[in-house]
Amino acid sequence: SFYRYDPSVRFSAEFWFRIYPKASKRKSDAEVLLARSCKLLVHEICHLYLVDHCTNYACVMNGSGHLEEDYRQPYHLCPVDLRKLCRRLGFDVMERYRLLRHVCQKNPALKDYGQWIQSRVAALS
Repeated sequence: SFYRYDPSVRFSAEFWFRIYPKASKRKSDAEVLLARSCKLLVHEICHLYLVDHCTNYACVMNGSGHLEEDYRQPYHLCPVDLRKLCRRLGFDVMERYRLLRHVCQKNPALKDYGQWIQSRVAALS
């Protein structure tokens, strides 16, 4: 459920089914929810292209057992999984990074990921 990614909701540390909505929501909550949801969708879509959980590097394809672990995982694919996806779909890696950078510029919650992408573009240029 995407509900678990909403920063305006707090979960019980003891019981997974106890949920405590916060009284107020901020605009940034929606941005964080979108960023977390995008990461989940990327992870699940990669599974559709037969990319399994990653054990090689810190990667969006790492498995997770709880939300704190999930939140710590990066938004990017590691080199191994990026190559798997690239070989299956046949895209240009640099063009993919340019398009992702454009998406990150539109969502403040993805600012750090956008800077990471910029560093990859610079390293590969």
